[in-house]
Amino acid sequence: MRAYRQGIFARAAKHVYKHKGFKASMLQDAPVRAAIEESYDILRSSLEHISHDTPEAVRSALDDNTYIFSGFRTYHSLRELGLALTTEEGHIRSWGDFKERVLEVHQKYNVNHLEAEYDHAVGSALMADRWLEQERSGGRYNLQYRTAGDSRVRPDHEALEGITLPKSDPFWLSYYPPNGWRCRCSVVEVLPEEYAISDSDKASALGERTLRGNKQEVFRGNPGKDLRIFPDKHPYYGSKGIAHCGIAQHAKGDKDVDGDACKVVREIEQARVAKKKIELTIEQKAYRKTLQEKAWERYRDAYLSSNGIPIKITHKGIKEYLNQPHVHYFAKNDLIRKLPQVLKDAKYLGAVPYHKSNPNIVRSHLFELTINGDKSWIIAREDLAGEITFYSITDDPSILDYLLDYLKKK
Repeated sequence: MRAYRQGIFARAAKHVYKHKGFKASMLQDAPVRAAIEESYDILRSSLEHISHDTPEAVRSALDDNTYIFSGFRTYHSLRELGLALTTEEGHIRSWGDFKERVLEVHQKYNVNHLEAEYDHAVGSALMADRWLEQERSGGRYNLQYRTAGDSRVRPDHEALEGITLPKSDPFWLSYYPPNGWRCRCSVVEVLPEEYAISDSDKASALGERTLRGNKQEVFRGNPGKDLRIFPDKHPYYGSKGIAHCGIAQHAKGDKDVDGDACKVVREIEQARVAKKKIELTIEQKAYRKTLQEKAWERYRDAYLSSNGIPIKITHKGIKEYLNQPHVHYFAKNDLIRKLPQVLKDAKYLGAVPYHKSNPNIVRSHLFELTINGDKSWIIAREDLAGEITFYSITDDPSILDYLLDYLKKK
């Protein structure tokens, strides 16, 4: 796990100080969106542990859950700063005094909590992937609960060791690992003739004992079945959770009585939409420049192949690609580091006549790929001499409509 860049949180904190407090509507402001994106960029790397054949719909659901969680953790950290803005006498703290609170909150949320949250995300991703694999293998096998089997295993988890039940048993819907922070438990498939079936009611009672207390309730569920990296009952979401914050309620503008969690969900969703217009921090601009320099050093005037088509990589193309707005802006930019594989895996859709005024360009070639569950299209341009150069990328589906319309007319 890479470290959370402190400068990004400091800028969000300065935004809170400037506005003399923090409220949910500020989640859409650029410095706050950057803080959400920083958490998301770290936590979503846990999804790399999911196998490549996992359905895109599943990946997308887990990715969405991770983004909502990133928004909530950012909301709570900045709300805590907003509350710390005034002294007991009701006076606004000096910036120097406030900065001390910023460091404390950063350490709490973006160092201590984030490390545990990342470990949980990795565990949830692995177990979600395992559950989906076990579902695909059918009912020939039963499932068995396993611990790490060492001295570090918690007594409540050790009590679950060896529980063996059919995949259809409701036990697996509530007590599938991870069942605690840094839980190392797993579930394996076993042959029915080799292990006796456990008593389902007794197993559920042991599972309930493991999750007793509000601090353990967060782990109730099955990440693969629920399609959540972070369960609905996480403390960030309040005691009611956020499962009830559906689209229909958003449309009605219903207000959630439990800390207005549904309003926070709406603001986070809007912040994600606004990512295309995100204002980069100094650190993020520097990182983009580094990516650009390293990419040019590696690919300078090289020809990379995609579907048997040689594509020339130019400095202008690399720069355009990295600057291009995108719903998954940072994930898109990181792909430049493995551009040969990206182009190799992309699906060639076809070519359309060049629709702008440059007389030296005759057509644009489109290649489809998926970034964090959403489709995107790489654009390569062909000149009069027949040379095809890497140009840019877009997540705007209108370019696909242009291709389809052209193919219909041919």
